Amino acid sequence: MIKRIFFLFLLAFVMAAAYLPLPAFAGQVILDDKYQNTSNVDMNKTTAYVDTSGGYVCLPQQPIPNAIAIQQFGYEYAVATTSGINVYDYDDATGKMSLNAALSIPSVTNATGIAVRQDAPEIWSLTNNALTLYSFNGSSMSASATVTGLNNIVSVSAWSNADKAALLSNTGVVTIYNASGGSLTPTLTVNTELSSPVAVSVVPGTPNFVVSTGKAFYFYVYDDATGNYAQDTTKTVTGLSNVLSVSSQQGGVGVLNSSGVSYYSQDDAGGFKNTSVFSVSPISSPVAFSIKPGSYDYAVLTQSGDVKYYTYDDSSGTEIENTSLEVSGLNLVFMGYLHPKDYYSVVLHSGNICNTVRLTLNQTLPIGTSVTWYVSSDGGATWVTVTPSNWTTIAPGNQFVIHAVLDTSDSSITPKIFEVTLEVKALTGITLSPTSMSVTGANKFIGSLTVTANYSDNSAQDITNSVSWNAVQNPTLVQNGAVVAYVSGPGQVFSGPYVGTAIITAIYSLPNGQNFTSNDCTVTVNPDIPPSGISNFIQHYRREVG
Repeated sequence: MIKRIFFLFLLAFVMAAAYLPLPAFAGQVILDDKYQNTSNVDMNKTTAYVDTSGGYVCLPQQPIPNAIAIQQFGYEYAVATTSGINVYDYDDATGKMSLNAALSIPSVTNATGIAVRQDAPEIWSLTNNALTLYSFNGSSMSASATVTGLNNIVSVSAWSNADKAALLSNTGVVTIYNASGGSLTPTLTVNTELSSPVAVSVVPGTPNFVVSTGKAFYFYVYDDATGNYAQDTTKTVTGLSNVLSVSSQQGGVGVLNSSGVSYYSQDDAGGFKNTSVFSVSPISSPVAFSIKPGSYDYAVLTQSGDVKYYTYDDSSGTEIENTSLEVSGLNLVFMGYLHPKDYYSVVLHSGNICNTVRLTLNQTLPIGTSVTWYVSSDGGATWVTVTPSNWTTIAPGNQFVIHAVLDTSDSSITPKIFEVTLEVKALTGITLSPTSMSVTGANKFIGSLTVTANYSDNSAQDITNSVSWNAVQNPTLVQNGAVVAYVSGPGQVFSGPYVGTAIITAIYSLPNGQNFTSNDCTVTVNPDIPPSGISNFIQHYRREVG
């Protein structure tokens, strides 16, 4: 019986607590983001990785945009793993994808990208410094041509019907290699002059290719007359964010970003438009993907080593996941995290003008990692560094933006931000206490002053250590800089060598130069002399002050 009463009491307490208002000192909450979506993230400025499925922000991995390549015919794809380049095809007997040992290349355990020829059993393997073409010799895959000494290559793509491959460097240069006589020869170099390129994709059945950056993709068309490539600006698509990979086919381009796949179909004007029915979002931690030529099927490789397979369903008019064409538990080649990277919130409006903020965080910081936080009250024009969980005074404003810089000293680990809450309030004034104090005698400690900041939510904060002081002496004494009373240290008041009064005020300055001045504290210093010497003191005092 006692246990039951206790349980009912506890339950009533919990329910009552749930309906209690937030304490006055909580401030106005204008953001509480757990990253379930990117609606509060400025994806045009954010270069950190936002995982909406996992609900966190972290450093992005070194891209592996071509770690998977899908075949046009049948159901087959190749994946770059730490156990080799594995080829999987559909097994009618089991109704699942199974490893095709004959077409796999177990010796290549460090491939950073792969590409396949569609009309022959051939696989291109890209490692840190080499590109190799592997061909089927009747029983297994063997190297038929290679080039070494490569540097700073970020992506590879291959022609569907020829022994040709395109390599994209981190400087935006596309180099085309032809396989001939057991070697790979560069036949053409195209300088796209794009900064921060991510991936290249040769359009199957054509000599054309697509190059993506983190925020756009660009279409390059081969010109027979000049024997070179030119960018077709009508097919450029900008305004993208966090692009991880790109894959193309005739009439369409697929873009993989941290949220999923966006498919762009060619329109009547010759450009591309987003086609939501062929797109999929969210997809948890994607790193690479490949479109099956001639269809709206595509395979997405995730950071956890799973292959997700999507196909267009006519009955629903959407892309659906086909689990029978998937594999899981693969170990991917990890290239490390890119750093430092930035996170920005969208502009957050507080309504009223506020000048004090507090960030509350749920984040993990492994040893060697860091996150530095900034807040702006003017839409991002100026910034103030803030310490999480502490109230920080900033310039007055009502357009708040959060900025975080994620970094690591070890590229194998990353910090993670799971939740950020921003509270704001207005500083309405400061109060100085006590309002008076006195002492008898010169050069003595009189007492301590306290300065309190008062806020619009009726909260208060001791800011004694953050103010400057002003003391008006009465009478005004200038001889040798002598004073009646003065403030030293955090509000410590001392008498000087003269008697009289001093009016002390505190001044609190905001980052934009705005000052808050406190009320007065009147300090009285009385003479410390024996009664017999009063007349002599008065005469001396009058001579001193004139």
